[in-house]
Amino acid sequence: MTVNTVDKAPFIEAVQPMYDEVKGSSPAVADLVDRIQAEGANYSDN
Repeated sequence: MTVNTVDKAPFIEAVQPMYDEVKGSSPAVADLVDRIQAEGANYSDN
């Protein structure tokens, strides 16, 4: 079995403007996105 590691930093940087736009739509959405990103950080290896 081959396991590939991926450099996630370019993707994270590329989608940041989208996150910023969505988070600006309402405080509730901003909170939700922040919570999802924080949870995802628990599973990140970068």
